[in-house]
Amino acid sequence: MQLIRKEILVNGKSTDYDNIHYAAIRALSEEFQGCRYLEIGTAYGHSAFQAWTALKPKKITLVDTFIEERQLPFILRTLIVLGCTAEVEVLKGDSHDILPKIKDKFNVGLVDGDHTGKGSLRDLNDAWNLLEINGALIFDDIIMDKLREVSREFKLKNDIWEYKEYLDWKKGVAIMRKH
Repeated sequence: MQLIRKEILVNGKSTDYDNIHYAAIRALSEEFQGCRYLEIGTAYGHSAFQAWTALKPKKITLVDTFIEERQLPFILRTLIVLGCTAEVEVLKGDSHDILPKIKDKFNVGLVDGDHTGKGSLRDLNDAWNLLEINGALIFDDIIMDKLREVSREFKLKNDIWEYKEYLDWKKGVAIMRKH
């Protein structure tokens, strides 16, 4: 069984709705090989697997509450099966408590955690502060729960030199580049 499928583009639209993050991550893959990758909202690790496959980051930092006992063992075993050689850092808890304490900087980040307006804006701000200049931040699910408004508000208040929305990708994704 193949864990990660390659998306197929038809008329510029992804036909692989199960792997939305993979399309976004692959769009960054040439520029960010060997990067430091931050993920907020890991769940069962599918985006982390996709990040490993496309980016081959030297460091993967996963931030999640990992409420279900089986989540973390599944993620770590699957990364091993995928041949992951990255340093994997797992930070268990609420992103609002964890992110302000992180000292590292990252090249690529994925925000898919708190889906409330206020909470997602806080995750975006905290992740943005941890992003290197020229880094990329992926914000997921922008067409649900008014997160597109949050995304656009965030864009207006920050030094973003590139901003793209992909609304045809499952529940929408915005990719932002830091200047």
